[in-house]
Amino acid sequence: MSDDKRSTTQATNDEAGQPTDNSTEQGSAFSKVATASKKVADSATHATASATKTMNGGFSAMREVSRAKKEAATARGKLDALRKDLDADTAEHDHRTQIEADFDSIVADATAELTDARSAMAAADADEERLNSEHDKLAADLEAMKADHEQKLRPYKNLAESSKSRSDDAGRSLSDAKKALRVAEGNVSESTGRRDTRISAANRAVDNAEARLRKLQDELDRLQKDPSTGMKELSDMRGEVASELAHLKSAQEDVTSVTNETKQVVDNAQTHLWTQKQSVEVAEKQAEEARADAKSHQEEYDKLYQDAMTEEATLDNEVVAREMNLRETHRDQEAAKKRIDAAQARIDEANDIHATPQTTQELAGRIADTQAAIDVQQKQVDSLAGVEKDVRERTRQQRLIFICVIVAVVVVVLLVLWFVFGAGTSGASE
Repeated sequence: MSDDKRSTTQATNDEAGQPTDNSTEQGSAFSKVATASKKVADSATHATASATKTMNGGFSAMREVSRAKKEAATARGKLDALRKDLDADTAEHDHRTQIEADFDSIVADATAELTDARSAMAAADADEERLNSEHDKLAADLEAMKADHEQKLRPYKNLAESSKSRSDDAGRSLSDAKKALRVAEGNVSESTGRRDTRISAANRAVDNAEARLRKLQDELDRLQKDPSTGMKELSDMRGEVASELAHLKSAQEDVTSVTNETKQVVDNAQTHLWTQKQSVEVAEKQAEEARADAKSHQEEYDKLYQDAMTEEATLDNEVVAREMNLRETHRDQEAAKKRIDAAQARIDEANDIHATPQTTQELAGRIADTQAAIDVQQKQVDSLAGVEKDVRERTRQQRLIFICVIVAVVVVVLLVLWFVFGAGTSGASE
């Protein structure tokens, strides 16, 4: 509870519960409090009115400066526009005056230039027609030459291709013959190995039979010399010797048979090998002849083809040269046309200016009027600039106070927002 309220309450309580001799003192205190409260209220009202007046004055000062600045800028814009119009009209007037002063020489020079440019155009047109004719004829000749070359070269090309095909076939035949030769060489080696193995085995069988026969014969000689040998034992031994003799004879016959048989196989393999060698030699000779023939026909075709291409390239260069000349001629035509247009434009302009002197006079009058308007506008610009300067100087303090107040209000608002939201966030986190 405030002091004023406590005083008022106390005074009321005193009036209700205190004796009558204190009522005068209490009434005096109440009157003082009321007077003080009125003074505070009056001061607050005065301060509020003063602040409102300051804000309104500052705002009005800002508007006044802005209005003065805008009026001065508008006046300067009008002055710039008038100067641009003056510069354009002056340049046009000077140009027309110069053209009029040099009218005869300009028309004479432009007419001579026009005549020369037209002659250049006519020459370029004639060159274009001639070059087009030459180009078309050369292009047609080139197409006919290509067709003729293609027809003449076709048989040589076909012959070269067929020779190449025969050479490839001969090469494949040679490859097949060499494969067959390697197979035949393998057969000879294999059959020779088998022959040697079989003959060796047959000879070992004969050697073994002879060894056994010698042992049996020695045993038979021993038995015959021994008087105690019985007839049966002697007869059995003689039978074994006879049997081994028969076995030896059979083994010896096998050697002859195997030798003859394997010899025939080896001879056949060697004969086949010889035949394959002959085939390889023939195939190599044929392949070499086919390669030489293919090379010869290819070289012949290449030479004829190169000659044809050289001839076509020579003629094609002529066609390209005409095309380049045509492009140069077109550039000459464009240059001549520009000269014609420029000369004709100079003549037309000179004639127009010479035929309309009133336009030049109108320009002179308009220049004078514009210059007078510029003088008037310059004075207005100077005047408005002075007004703007005076307004700025007169309202400088009001504007500074207004700006400071605005800044202070923004700072207060930011502090309040920081206190509300910053404090709230800190409290929530705690």
